[in-house]
Amino acid sequence: MEPKTIIKNLRALRVIQPDENFSARSRLVVLSCSPEIPGNFPTERGWYLVAVRHLQRIGLSLSFTVGVAVLILSIFYATRELSPLFLPGLNEKRVVAEAEMINSQIDIQLSQLEHFQETSQKGNQALQQAANTQLNHLNETVIEKEAENNTPNFSSSVLETNSKINQILESLSE
Repeated sequence: MEPKTIIKNLRALRVIQPDENFSARSRLVVLSCSPEIPGNFPTERGWYLVAVRHLQRIGLSLSFTVGVAVLILSIFYATRELSPLFLPGLNEKRVVAEAEMINSQIDIQLSQLEHFQETSQKGNQALQQAANTQLNHLNETVIEKEAENNTPNFSSSVLETNSKINQILESLSE
């Protein structure tokens, strides 16, 4: 484009006017916003407005942060202190203690089971011996051998004393 046509177009655009409704709305929007130009030094009233606006922002973020912190701490407290009352599975110490108690009960029951197994085996052997028609346990040689093993070795003085006691008892019984 040539510079003459550009100038001609600009002169034609200079005459354009906005609609009255648009002008009124734009004026209200512009005037409702407070000017905050970073390079300008605010006036006394400007300091107050800027301080209030910053305090509102800081207060909002601070209150949000405090609210989130309180929420997190209350959740932590509830899971730590109140959960054993409502959800016993969350209390790790109680679960471990309960598992140890169950383990000790299982150990006790296993030891009782072993004891019952031993006694049942002994009882079974005794029943088998009693039901046995052969009386090997009443054999004379077995009885004599057991008598020899169980006979105490007394000295002669003890045997004499025993014979005297036997004579006295026999005389008293007559």
